[in-house]
Amino acid sequence: MAAETLAIALVTDVFHGRDAATRLGRRIGDAAKRGAELVVLPELPLNPWSAASQTPHEEDAEPPPPEGPRSRMLAETAASAGVAVVGGAIVRASTGRRLNTAMVHDASGKLLYTYAKVHLPQEPGYWETS
Repeated sequence: MAAETLAIALVTDVFHGRDAATRLGRRIGDAAKRGAELVVLPELPLNPWSAASQTPHEEDAEPPPPEGPRSRMLAETAASAGVAVVGGAIVRASTGRRLNTAMVHDASGKLLYTYAKVHLPQEPGYWETS
């Protein structure tokens, strides 16, 4: 029996700011051109890293997928490049709580899975639950 393989690209860049969608599209497109079938992004790849602050910023969080702008950006980029993407965002739950949520989009941009972290570090210099 032949072994099945999956070509995975691990991207360490983050994509926030004015040209985030362009840079994300370029990086994921490059990975797809090199044969990647799945691109895995860092935790919260579309946000400035906010865990070092006790002050929450409204613009860091978004509605649950697929409505949020970061979720849409991940979906559109996956579909455009024709590759599955694992990324994430800070999602505001219906209770108002902010959840660090991973999202998996397939190569057509369809949201397949989400996972909200269960363990959130809370210590000086790393106030993720705040």
